[in-house]
Amino acid sequence: MGVDLALLPVEYEHNNSGSAFSRLTLERRKDLWDSIEALPQQPIHSVTGYLGDGFRTITQTPYGTVLTWVYAEEFSNLNKHSAIQDNSFNAAIWAFLATLPPKTKIILYWH
Repeated sequence: MGVDLALLPVEYEHNNSGSAFSRLTLERRKDLWDSIEALPQQPIHSVTGYLGDGFRTITQTPYGTVLTWVYAEEFSNLNKHSAIQDNSFNAAIWAFLATLPPKTKIILYWH
């Protein structure tokens, strides 16, 4: 059993809480996790979205850590990462992120 990461693009935001209706689940790759964790992150109070077992609102990860977000434009710094280049699903997620407005907040949902 390991840690998984889903990227949750924020579609609506109010009072430092987000609503995310898309869930982009990355292939589990520790080297990619380290690179994503190094991106500049900010905390967010809560997120409402599809989190595996239906729509719900959470204020922390299942591990008890604060939820954080990264601007979509920051992910472009990882375009050449081997975990993106050699995995078609991760590459598709990066293509999706590239089409979003650069200042779209992407919540990192570690689970």
